[in-house]
Amino acid sequence: MEFATRASGIRCVLIAPTGECDLRCRYCLADAQPVVTNSSRSPLQLGKAQSLLDDVVANSRFPRITVIFQGGEPTLVPVDWYEALFSHVFEKASQSKKLLQFCLQTNGQQIDRSWVDLFKRHNVGVGVSIDGTPEIAAPQRSGTAAAADTIRFLRANGIRAGVIVVGTDHNLPHITAIHEYLGDLGVRSFHILPLMPLGRARASGGVPASVMTTAYVALIHSFLRNPHLPREDRLHLLVRRFISNDESHLTEVDCQSGIKPCGKQLIFLDSSGRIFPCSYATKDTLRLGDALSDRVCWSASEDALETHVLEDEYSIRCLTCRARAICGFSCAAVNVADQWAREIACEFYQSLMECFLAERPMIDRLYSMWNEEDERYGNNSNS
Repeated sequence: MEFATRASGIRCVLIAPTGECDLRCRYCLADAQPVVTNSSRSPLQLGKAQSLLDDVVANSRFPRITVIFQGGEPTLVPVDWYEALFSHVFEKASQSKKLLQFCLQTNGQQIDRSWVDLFKRHNVGVGVSIDGTPEIAAPQRSGTAAAADTIRFLRANGIRAGVIVVGTDHNLPHITAIHEYLGDLGVRSFHILPLMPLGRARASGGVPASVMTTAYVALIHSFLRNPHLPREDRLHLLVRRFISNDESHLTEVDCQSGIKPCGKQLIFLDSSGRIFPCSYATKDTLRLGDALSDRVCWSASEDALETHVLEDEYSIRCLTCRARAICGFSCAAVNVADQWAREIACEFYQSLMECFLAERPMIDRLYSMWNEEDERYGNNSNS
C-alpha cells in the first residue's frame, strides 16, 4: 500500500524520540531498563523523524497536523535535536500550506531555561505527568516535587502546562486532594489516564471500572464546590456530550455508522524507527512499516488497522449500550491496544451514564457553571 494513500488520512503523529527514562514508575508501560546517563542517550535518528513528517505533511488532507513527543522521556534527547527537526518540518509545512502544532509530554525532571526557550520559540504545548501530591504519588511514582516545580517554572515563564494523571486504585480514592493540589499549582486542565495492564502493570489487570466511576463522581462534587479548579478533559467532554443528547437519543440512536477503526488518523513512530497505529499497539501483527532515512516504507499487506481493530462484539455491544452517545465508541477504540480494554471500559462508561441519569440536576448545574466560567473569561466552550 502506497504511503501517500495512507498518509492522506493522518492528522496526528506520536513520536518517541527515545525509549529511555530517568524515572522508574511502578506501572510504566516500558520494560525495565537501566537508567541512562547524559552521555549514553541514543535518540531516534533525526532523518527518520524528518522523513516520516515530510511525507505526512505533504500528503495529509488535513490543514492542521499535531505532532506529540512522548517516551521514554523525550527531554533526555538534546534540545538541538528538536530545534533541527522543527526548523526542517516547519519549512516543509509552509511549502504545503499546513499548520503544525507540536506538543511534548514530560515527567518534568529535566526542564530548564533552554527547554523553555524552545517551547516559546516554536509554540510547543507542554504536558507534565503528576499522579498526585508527593505523598499520594510516592508508592507508584517518584519525582513529583520536581515536576511540580517545573509546572511553576513554566507558568512563571508564560507557559501553561497540562497534566496527565495515571489513575490507579491507589491514587484515585484521593482524587479530591489531587484536584485541589493541581489547582494550587495553577493547572487549567488535566486528564486521567486509567492504568492499563501493560508493561510493569501487566499483572494488575488495570484500574477497576468501579474505582474510576467513584473518582469521577467525586470530581463532579469537587467542581460543584469550586468551579475554578482545573477541568478534567474526559469528564468535561462526557458532560457536554450527555447534555447535548436527550434521554431518548441516548437509548435509541443507531451508532452503527459511528463506529470507526481507531488510529485511522494517527500513527506512532518509536525510537527504533518502526511505525505502529498507536503508541500502545506496538505488536508485530500491527506493525505498519519502518521510517527510513530517505523514505517511508509502508506495509503492503492488508491494512492492519482494519484487520485488528474492529470486532463484531463491539458493534453488537455498542448497539445495545445506553452510554454509546457519550463514550465516543471507546470500546472499539481501546481494542487496538488491548489496553484498559473490553469489559472494563464498557462498565465504566455505562456506570457513569447511570450516574448522570440519576443525578441529572447535578449534571445540569455543573454544565451551567462551566458555561458561566467560559463566558466570564472569554474561553471557547471546548477549551
